[in-house]
This record gives sequence, C-alpha cells and structure tokens, in this order.
Amino acid sequence: MAVSGVMHGSDLLIGRMVRLSGEFDRYIKKGGIKEDEARFYTAEMALAISALHEVGIVYHDFKPANCLLTASGHIKIIDFGLASHTKDLKKRAWCKCGSGTPCYMAPELITQQPHDYGVDWWGLGCVLYEMLTGHRPFDSANRGRLCNMICTGKPEYSGGKFNSDSRKVCEGLLDPEPTQRLCYNRGVSELKKQAWFRDLSWSVLEKGQLEAPMAPGNVLDAGDGFMGAMFAASGGIAQDIPPNNAYFGNSTSPGQGAKGKKKSKRNSQPEEFDFRTRHN
Repeated sequence: MAVSGVMHGSDLLIGRMVRLSGEFDRYIKKGGIKEDEARFYTAEMALAISALHEVGIVYHDFKPANCLLTASGHIKIIDFGLASHTKDLKKRAWCKCGSGTPCYMAPELITQQPHDYGVDWWGLGCVLYEMLTGHRPFDSANRGRLCNMICTGKPEYSGGKFNSDSRKVCEGLLDPEPTQRLCYNRGVSELKKQAWFRDLSWSVLEKGQLEAPMAPGNVLDAGDGFMGAMFAASGGIAQDIPPNNAYFGNSTSPGQGAKGKKKSKRNSQPEEFDFRTRHN
C-alpha cells in the first residue's frame, strides 16, 4: 500500500516490499541514540503520522520495526496491514478494531474501546522513549502485568536519559487519557510548539532539506526470490553490506544464505507478538 497526494509527510511513507540495510529498531536497541538524533526522527515520524491522519488513516502499529532508514538516513514507514480508514475526517472514536503490537498499544486499544488517531500518537511516545533509553517504556512477559503498566501510563524516567523538555513531550504523548494526549486535538501542530523542538526548523524539515543525523549509504540487501525481484523492479542495485558496519551489525550479501553461521542471540526483551483482528 502506498500513500500519495499528501504534502508534509507523505514522502516518509512507503509500501514497497524492499528491505533496507537501515533497520531502525536494530539501531536504537543498542542502548538508544543521542538526543539530537531522537529529536530529528521524532519530528520526521510525526510528519509521517500526520500525513496518514490527513487522509483518514489510523496506522495502529507504530513501532521501530516498522520504520526503515533510507540511504541518506531519513525515515520511511512500512507495513500498513493493520491500518484502518475512514472518509469522515472529523469523526471521533470511529474505529473499533483492537490490533497492534502489545508493547506499543495505547490503553484504549488494550481495553478495546472505540478510538481514533490518538493511538498513533501514543505509539510515537513509545518510540521516542525507546530512542532515548534503548528499551520500551512498557515491557513484560506477563500479559496481565503489561496491560496494567500500559493503562497506568507511568514509565520510568530516571537514569539521566531525559531532560525536562524531552520528558514533557514523552509524558504528553503517553497520557493514558486519549483526549488529553499531546497531538490528539490539533495534531502535529501541538508538537511543533513544544520547547524540545525550539531549535528545529519544521518548514525546512517538511521540504526534506534537513540533513539526517546519520546515513547508512547506498547499501541495500533485498535477498533472492520475490524480495529480490521487487528490489530490482524498483531500480535498486544490490551491494554487499560491510561485515563490520558499526550501526547495523553484520549481514549477508544478496543471494547469500545463512548456512554455516550461528544465529545471533536474541535481544533480552520478550519477543514481540501481534494482536490481529478483523478491521471495521
């Protein structure tokens, strides 16, 4: 699914089945990223979310694993399989589906309440927290405990990862009450007014003229079969990924299998699982 015809963020959305070497979740799970990097990517993500909302789409599954980095280091959002759409852009609490990845689901999704765009702003708050700390704000292998943690909406802010401005943004996005949540009433314009973004030029960012804080380069790995075909069809040229890439770890070159290599140890965090239901 590709989204087009929307300014200020639509260029951050993609639907191609192409795997980029810039897998954002792998990058931030190595202890988080710098504050200026988190601010830049939070802003880009907010513009992408806003672009979806402008055409009546609730994304439902905003998380680092669904964010990729382009060769120049800009965010692209993928996987619209859990998205819902309405033609009535002014209607509130119209969506009744309960889907997403639990650690990133808003309280109203956990309790299966009618909801709307607020669930995506909650997801952005979760990703912001993870960018700064390297771990999720709400995480537990026990589903009941996880649900209680989410509905309480009080993650741990100690450890020196947050200053007063970044914490205010994160707390605003992670407000358990949807109508009080940052960006719920007036969208991304509320985020632009936050002190944490005082030195960010939103107008330049919206034009795609701000340089990203990091750039993976033209190193793409689509693999064989259907994925490789789609990659070739999009005009890409596969290259070997450097084995000692400081940002993204080791990877095999296109067409190379995993034979003879031991699987790397999984992250200590519980494995993610999806709640997928029929959409309204």
